[in-house]
Amino acid sequence: MKIKNFNKVREFLRSKDINPLAHVYTEVHDLTRLQALLFRLGIRALVGVRKSTGYFTAETWIHRPEKSTAGVPYWERIFSPFGFETYDDALEQAMLQGIENYEPAK
Repeated sequence: MKIKNFNKVREFLRSKDINPLAHVYTEVHDLTRLQALLFRLGIRALVGVRKSTGYFTAETWIHRPEKSTAGVPYWERIFSPFGFETYDDALEQAMLQGIENYEPAK
């Protein structure tokens, strides 16, 4: 993922009052820390490939504790209907749609 994509995701996190990690060491390290932050928030940003077109897809799963029952977590699926030419663009969209639909636990 390119630095411009990281910056866009970081700014979106800040706009939602979520403090992203401020220091960048390497792209891989930063991506790992960013995904760890999203995972702690209950957001799983995933990228898939459409068999028919070969385009990348953005798919996000958000943990909803209020809908979960004992022993059965509830994950809401948010799927982007758009196809993306690059993995980076699809991953960025998956992260952004997860942050946009994030609701802090009450």
